[in-house]
Amino acid sequence: MKTFAAIFAAALLSGTALAQSQTQTQVTAIALQSIKETSIADTKEALAALEAGDFQLASTHLRNANTNANRLSLQSLTQKLALNTPSFQPEDSRFSLANSSTIQFENFIKNSGAVERRFKDDTGRVVTVRVFGEDRDLEDFTFIRDDAAMLEKGKLELAEMRGEQAIKRRGEDGELSVLMMSEKDHALIEIEGDSEETVMAFIDELESADQ
Repeated sequence: MKTFAAIFAAALLSGTALAQSQTQTQVTAIALQSIKETSIADTKEALAALEAGDFQLASTHLRNANTNANRLSLQSLTQKLALNTPSFQPEDSRFSLANSSTIQFENFIKNSGAVERRFKDDTGRVVTVRVFGEDRDLEDFTFIRDDAAMLEKGKLELAEMRGEQAIKRRGEDGELSVLMMSEKDHALIEIEGDSEETVMAFIDELESADQ
């Protein structure tokens, strides 16, 4: 039988974990709101600069607004993925300069602005999802997809996922990384896991939600 002290300690740890989770969620929400407000402010500054005839300044503000709006778009996409994969619980997402785990050539999809998020199901299976949305990332994907020599060099496989083309890369120990094009979202969705079973379980839920 558990002692009162053990029960109290377990409750305290549980409460601490919940508080930390809530705090992280709040921090993420505040960060996203800040990005939104910054994008709005840059858009207003760009319009003011255009009115004043300062086209260089207007261009700078528009680039900044576009970058932040793209971040929000990618974040929104990861949230949609979370809603469509009910067996996997998402952790808080983070913005990062990420490399593709599927396409591992030096000059392709490397240090790109991405949103990264981990998902875990109740059996402990974990996938890492990265969403890339820069024009050059989509161009890199298309170039590799259409180049048989590059596919062979990278030990890559072509596939179809969610009705669109995808590129797969298998690891030496059974790992799988899948990079999918999502034209309607103007983004690439990458799903990486320690096993093909885990990655395909996640993708199967996405495909079921699309039907």
